[in-house]
Amino acid sequence: MDKLFGYIVHRAPFLIMYAIAMLMCLLIPYFAGGDMDLAAYTAELITFFFVCVLIVDIKRYHKKMRMLDEIKGTLTALSRRLPKTADPIEKSYTELIDEICGEYDDISSRLISRRQDSLEYYTLWIHQIKTPIAALRLLLEQGDVNTAIARQELFKIEQYAQMALRYIKLEDISNDIVLSPCNIEDGVKSALRTLAVPFVYKKLSVEVGVSGCVLTDKKWLEFIIEQLLSNAVKYTHTGGIRLYGDEKALCIEDTGIGIKAEDIPRIFEKGYTGYNGRIDERASGIGLYMVKRAADALSIRIEVESRLNRGTRFTLYFPKNEREIYK
Repeated sequence: MDKLFGYIVHRAPFLIMYAIAMLMCLLIPYFAGGDMDLAAYTAELITFFFVCVLIVDIKRYHKKMRMLDEIKGTLTALSRRLPKTADPIEKSYTELIDEICGEYDDISSRLISRRQDSLEYYTLWIHQIKTPIAALRLLLEQGDVNTAIARQELFKIEQYAQMALRYIKLEDISNDIVLSPCNIEDGVKSALRTLAVPFVYKKLSVEVGVSGCVLTDKKWLEFIIEQLLSNAVKYTHTGGIRLYGDEKALCIEDTGIGIKAEDIPRIFEKGYTGYNGRIDERASGIGLYMVKRAADALSIRIEVESRLNRGTRFTLYFPKNEREIYK
């Protein structure tokens, strides 16, 4: 009954036109004194053809409605299953739906890709964090806890937890950026305080010669510096790390094992670990990827220079003004 009412509403103008045509066909001869038999015959003939067309139109309408009922809730296949039409208005609606479905497919693909990336990262993260937890448990079971080693393992757990939080925020970093004048030396000292445990544990020297102020996000700048320092500490076994620069550029230089020349162009790729990653099986290839994402969001350019067994230097080039950040 609802479908019949829907059809009547859909074709109301044509049904009204038919009713008007019938009235004119009968009333004009009646008032004019014409042949009513001929008028009635004409009305019957028009009605016959009208009913034939109406039957065909009702079938087509019913078929369209049935198809639309079938594809409700299946938006991804919607544009491919819509009934063909020659009606210009319906064709415009179909084209509009095609565009909506295209956008829906793009958004779905991005969401699926993001979900897969997150799943891969957190699977890796779980495996990484299990190692320091297991080491702490072993120390506690032995009873005679080595404080230095315990602090080192606890530091690793804290770092993994912070990385996970940063990874979540990195997905929508543009909404997490708050620009303000930041003292570069303060950011460096904050990162060094965070990494004090591994510096002391590995007995590495630190030389700081930093000055200047830049317009950036303090939290994300500290994250970038901290991650680059963390990498430097991880792959430096003797010597130390030197930080120097000003509001134009900041250099982080170490005396570590270096990076192979063929690996340098790919070190910021997600999951890429290169030669050093094969040495350190716990390397995830996530840290530098996150650094590059954060640096790009702040319009900070990163350059890398390295020689095997001679050390590595990361240089952060800061934007000259606010306009460069928003370009």
